[in-house]
This record gives sequence, C-alpha cells and structure tokens, in this order.
Amino acid sequence: MPSHKIRIPTYRLHRASGRAVVTLDGQDHYLGEHNSPESHREYKRVINEWLARGGVSPTVDKSAELVVNEIVVAYIRYAESYYCDAQGNTTLEVPKIKNTLKIVSEMYGEKSAEEFGPLALKAVRQTMIDRGLCRKQINARVGLIKRVFKWASSEELITPTIYHGLLSVEGLRRGRCGANESKPVKPVDDAVVEATLPYLCPTVRAMVQVQQLSGMRSGELVIMRPIDIDMNSDVWFYTPPHHKTLHHEHTRVIPLGPKAQEILKPFLADDPTEYVFSPKSAQEERNAAKRAARKSKVQPSQISRAKTKPQNPPRERYETKTYRSAVLYGIRKAAKAGVNIPDWHPYQLRHTAATRIRKSHSLDAARAVLGQKTLAIADTYAELDAGLASAVAAAIG
Repeated sequence: MPSHKIRIPTYRLHRASGRAVVTLDGQDHYLGEHNSPESHREYKRVINEWLARGGVSPTVDKSAELVVNEIVVAYIRYAESYYCDAQGNTTLEVPKIKNTLKIVSEMYGEKSAEEFGPLALKAVRQTMIDRGLCRKQINARVGLIKRVFKWASSEELITPTIYHGLLSVEGLRRGRCGANESKPVKPVDDAVVEATLPYLCPTVRAMVQVQQLSGMRSGELVIMRPIDIDMNSDVWFYTPPHHKTLHHEHTRVIPLGPKAQEILKPFLADDPTEYVFSPKSAQEERNAAKRAARKSKVQPSQISRAKTKPQNPPRERYETKTYRSAVLYGIRKAAKAGVNIPDWHPYQLRHTAATRIRKSHSLDAARAVLGQKTLAIADTYAELDAGLASAVAAAIG
C-alpha cells in the first residue's frame, strides 16, 4: 500500500436503478440491492481488492489477451500511487521505472505479454548494453522489469509462468558481459570541501557541513525539521520521518554532536514543522550578497523588485537534485573567481564521514552512525586505510 493516506470511496445509492454503487477512479461498480447485506459484502470485497492494488483500478481487460504496453501502463499507474513520500509526492523511483519501461515498450510494446519470456528480457538487456549503461545499472533495471511482471502475475493479468521464466535470467557478471563498469563513489577530500564552502550561500554551506559531520544521506538532510530532532541531551538525535529503508521497517536515528548543533542552531525556525534548510532563505541570501556587491547606487524603484505572485516561487525545502545543483553552482562560481575546484557531489560526503569514523574508531562504529544493518554494507562506504595497509605490508616483509 502507498505510504500516504488513501481516501476510501463511499458506498452510496444509485437513485436511477435503486442499486448500491461505489465509484473507483471514475468507474461505477454496482453492488446489488441498496442496503442489503449482500451489497455491503460486495462493497468490502471491491474496496479490499482496490486497496490491494495500491488504491488504483485495473486499467486493462483481464478477459482479453494483453500486450506488453497494457502491462506497462497499468504498472506505472500503480507505481505513481505506491512510491510516494509522507506528503504524497512521487519519489525518484517513479522516473526510474518510466525510463526502464520505455525501452521495453519500444521493443515489445505491441507484442503479447504472454510471449515476453527470457529471450525477450535478454534482448532488452543487450539494448541497454549497446546504449552504454553500466553493468550494475543494467542489473538493477532488469530486476525492475522482473518486478513489473511479478506484479502483473499477482494481479492475475498474466500467467505466473511468465514471471517464473524471467527469474531464470541471471545478472551480468563483471568482465563477462561487455557492459561498462561504473566508477565507485569515492570520498571527497576535506580540503576540497573547505575550498568550496566560501563560494556557497550560508544555507547550502551549513547543509554541506552538517552532512560532512553526520554522514547522513542527502535525502535525509533536505527533509530535516526541528520537530524531528530530540534536543534533550548533549547529543541530539534526528529521526527522519521517512528514509531509504523505511519500507523494511528499519528505524533510522542520526546522532548530531556539538559541532553539528552549532551549525544548525541559526536555522532552527520558530515553527517546529518548518524545514530547517529553505530554498527561499537561500534565495534571499544570494540576493542580499548581490546587493552588497553592487557598485552603483540603488534607485528607489529598485529597492524591492519582488513579484507579488512569482511564476516559480522557491519551494519549502530542497530536493536532492537542487541541493546537488547548489553545490555545483558554488564550484562554478569558484572557477569564475580563478579557484579550480574538482567537481564533487554531496553523496560523497557520506563516504567521507564513513572513512573518517572507520579510521578513528572502527568499522562497526561507521555502521552504527551511517545506519547500516551489516558491516559489509558499511564497508562499501569506507575507503581502505592505505597507511595501515602499507605498515602491515612493511612489517610482514
């Protein structure tokens, strides 16, 4: 079921026929004689099936032989209601699904869904290889396609044998498939971050510093609100309202030490439900900096040019993409000033924090701070300590 609240359609009387009716996604479903026990049972059955589909009605006719495009359309509609955040907005998973299924639709859209077997999936996979996608991304997309047909099977739109056949297609192996290999995400050097900070507005600068200290994900940082932070001890504890592993029923608590607290305090609004880091505040900071750097005198008509109803007003909070763009803007600004800073993105700060914690404490400490369930996952974020490895190699000759 979707993470946001679904409004349940009501049981009501269809006056023209005297029957009970419920309307789902614009389509009337007649339930029998109004107010009869049978009609109420039918209403519960229809609603329960509708909820099981994530609050959407089927968009295909089960009695007819379906083509792949019908499965694609039905699944995208389902995904748009299922992959939502706490505010009901679709997550970044939805565009990933659409981009993946676009390839399937291009190649097999008009073919029968019952004929989409392992060879068809391998052909789609080869197209991804030919288009230059990296191996890990291809494996993830192939897994998504399998998930689509698993869903279609659960909705009784196709026979289960189709999905089970697709399971026989194994993932691509490194060096044995011709696909490109992705470059691992590396930590960004603290010196590079420090060189970037002067070219960021105060809001984005604080976001970078807090993420650098805490190692939280960018998605957790941009949704931070005072109401989600427990400030009743020397170490604050931030519990994001939603996060990457919430659907696995994992609890995510992020400790914030004294340094992070000092950075956050100026941004804590009086309203505890407001987001800590606001694009509106950042825009005001940039405008103030431009005004301060202005050499000519400000005319009376130029004191305030703010539009009463701007076409694209700043949002309440940052998205991960806009946060990354703000950091990139600072790097470009530095380049214009003659300071050459290599490109980096905020997610590298999580790797930087993991490496620092692992070096100063332990891998288990890095796992605890990053909120990983296993040491193996935490290890992917932490760079090996080359200095320690060199010392061991020298000692053993």
